[in-house]
Amino acid sequence: HLSDLRVTIESVLTQQSLRTLAFGCFAFVGLQTTFIAFFVIYLTEIGYSLLEAGAIFSVATAVAIPGRIFWGWLSSRFIQPKAMLAILALLMFLAVGMTSLIDFTWSNWRVTFVAVVVSISLFSWHGVTLAQAAKLAPSSMRGTVTGGVLSFGQFGGLVLPLLYSLILTLTGSYQLGFLCCSMPALIVGIILSFDARQEFWLK
Repeated sequence: HLSDLRVTIESVLTQQSLRTLAFGCFAFVGLQTTFIAFFVIYLTEIGYSLLEAGAIFSVATAVAIPGRIFWGWLSSRFIQPKAMLAILALLMFLAVGMTSLIDFTWSNWRVTFVAVVVSISLFSWHGVTLAQAAKLAPSSMRGTVTGGVLSFGQFGGLVLPLLYSLILTLTGSYQLGFLCCSMPALIVGIILSFDARQEFWLK
């Protein structure tokens, strides 16, 4: 039923911790979609060949697979999930910020290193976020709440690439687009850092 959409959204927005997760999902999916859409184009625009740019992107994205497993293990054994997400959000902001510093004088390995740091943060947050959403949800609404959190991610996947395109059209700057689109991740990282400051480690 269409009314289920309202119930799903309300189930997320009425709880502060879930609202933060939903905004985090918005920021993370949006920035991830933006990076996927524009990173290779950005490298070719500043002097790298399409083959070099594609190879760098392929190597970097492969790191996301062990990254997701590692962060999930870490957040279930040692670090509170909120603290883990705060670390990942701040790391993805810094990594995408480093991306804006790349120019044609950088060697391939330096560009690959930056892309790998982006990948282990920006492409590896999913398991921790979804596990935390399910944990915070009432037992009878875990599917509903998880779907609600993810719906904000889809919204971010629409909004931030459009914002990047607008910035690129107005300024011609790929770097400025990356910086602006990483700001929501910075905000999420700061909020989660404050939330988790009393409970960083798992007991």
